[in-house]
Amino acid sequence: MSARFVFDRHSDCIEVDFDSVGQEGFTTVFALGIINPMGPTMNALVANGFGSVGERRALLHLILNPFSQSCYEVGVVTFGERSPSLPDLRAFFSLPFGACPTLLMPSALYSDEFAQNFFVELLQSFDDGYQAWDKLRHFPGDPWKRVENEMAGLPDFIAKSLKRIETEKQPRRLTITEAREFAQLQLNPKNLGEEFKAFMFAWEGSINFSGLGGIAMSKERFLETFGRLALTLRLPFMRNIIENPEILRDNGRGGEAEEHPLLRIARSKYSPGGIEESLVLRFMNDRVIAEGIPEENHSARTRWLATLVRHARCWAEELLERDPETVNAMFKASAEESIESARVLLRRELGPDPADVDDATAAEALMEWANHRGLESSENGVELWQLVVEVVDAALWVGWLFPRTKD
Repeated sequence: MSARFVFDRHSDCIEVDFDSVGQEGFTTVFALGIINPMGPTMNALVANGFGSVGERRALLHLILNPFSQSCYEVGVVTFGERSPSLPDLRAFFSLPFGACPTLLMPSALYSDEFAQNFFVELLQSFDDGYQAWDKLRHFPGDPWKRVENEMAGLPDFIAKSLKRIETEKQPRRLTITEAREFAQLQLNPKNLGEEFKAFMFAWEGSINFSGLGGIAMSKERFLETFGRLALTLRLPFMRNIIENPEILRDNGRGGEAEEHPLLRIARSKYSPGGIEESLVLRFMNDRVIAEGIPEENHSARTRWLATLVRHARCWAEELLERDPETVNAMFKASAEESIESARVLLRRELGPDPADVDDATAAEALMEWANHRGLESSENGVELWQLVVEVVDAALWVGWLFPRTKD
């Protein structure tokens, strides 16, 4: 019978230097987000690194806020082949998570059904659970209006507090029925994505509002850390290594896992953990790495790149039609100047209306553009991979910014 993950909690937490952990990645058990416009907070329970069956790793509680980051060793986990059990995880419900979270991020270690049951139990442990649920149910799936409503009522709340007037009903915990409705609402893929976007908006907004950008954890640095957490989370906008092990590659050194060089080059081009990065890497995994890069000769690679441009353009158009929310979220997360620069570039290289340009002509123009930038289909692997990343990126943006109308 296969072994299950086993968790042991320490009687006392041990503070650990935040920058000293996660060098080998994290195995995330769960992550929670509190959307506070004055300073959002993310809590995560993680194993320090990736472990093989039977291996013991330190279990860490990470607390990330724009203005402070903490890490505590709270136990030890023994890796197994089967998912954790609820009784094991209940031991960590009393960790100091703060207010009731609305951003619920389950681990890829367990099933959707387990995640639902897990969060139903966890949500019932928060003293202010009903307050959070009452706000959610008035603005289901719309964290933007929810936060706007909270901010609009803030002056009145402060005034009543100063006069010691009771401002709200006494906080209480959720019933099991309320917790189940809460979890179902927030684990919905679309709602989860919106909640994460609102969290990131609050992260950046709180830094700008405070004027403490010089000492705060920037959005980019947070996303770099979150990207390591997300590798073992089940999120609608990112792939994980549990369900997609091809993201990590065996480099032939005794089974040690290493990311494909093409993915490393792609990651260096984008903001870590961003939507654009996740979409480009998804295409790379599906269409480039899985199929391989032709080694025959320059002519074969050129034909392959031309086909790749067509695939990337069509993939982007299909994604825009199938999942416009994700693409629009990527647009929203990108600077308007960057998007406008992409439009100008593509019109310059492909003509006034790139949507009218056929795939063969588009491929030829984009490859010529890449070659002019010093990237050629050479025998040098790194240069070839850089060429692939640049051409694929441009082709994807052709599909997103200038989709062809279907007959």
